[in-house]
Amino acid sequence: MGSFTRECLMLRACRGGGLDPHQDPRPRARGRRNLALAQAFSAPSEQDGRVIFRRRTMYQRILVPLDGTDTSDLALREAMRLAEGSTTHLLLLHVIDDYPTMREFASNEALQDLRAHRRRRGEELVASRLRMVREAGVAATDIVCFAMESTPASILEAAAVNDCGLIVMGSHGRQGIKRAILGSVAESVCRNSPVPVMVVPSPPRG
Repeated sequence: MGSFTRECLMLRACRGGGLDPHQDPRPRARGRRNLALAQAFSAPSEQDGRVIFRRRTMYQRILVPLDGTDTSDLALREAMRLAEGSTTHLLLLHVIDDYPTMREFASNEALQDLRAHRRRRGEELVASRLRMVREAGVAATDIVCFAMESTPASILEAAAVNDCGLIVMGSHGRQGIKRAILGSVAESVCRNSPVPVMVVPSPPRG
């Protein structure tokens, strides 16, 4: 192939790709690389006099149901690990469920007092975890609500309403009946959730 033919083929290839055949392609490659980096990180922000770049992840919002147990705290730490240094926002959820026995045997006044007490405890729980998350530099908000139908349904509704792309939760709650109930909660959420669910197992017993 003659030099004239090779030159014509090179010109055609460059023009087809929108390139200048007489221009060094390396700056364009650097531009593409810089664009990829810009897309991978958010706009810089200033924190304590430092410029902070946060990476973007596939999950912009992660829902973390909390019940105050070691297992739910492990799930929270895992969610914090996923969100660390990124633009991901954590939603800390505490669902207050009136067990059927409470509604059946408690008087209306006693039930209201119990609900108020449990709401205060729930708010204290998520407030303490919220402080821990924010002190670690992770964006987060908290939600405390009463279960309208069931705890799993409330978790799924919170994930849908807040457009969460992932749910991170513990596999079991406290020992005994609560352990069985909260274990079934995780199972039900996994079975019915339209978004991915990460279930963190209980810590090993010493």
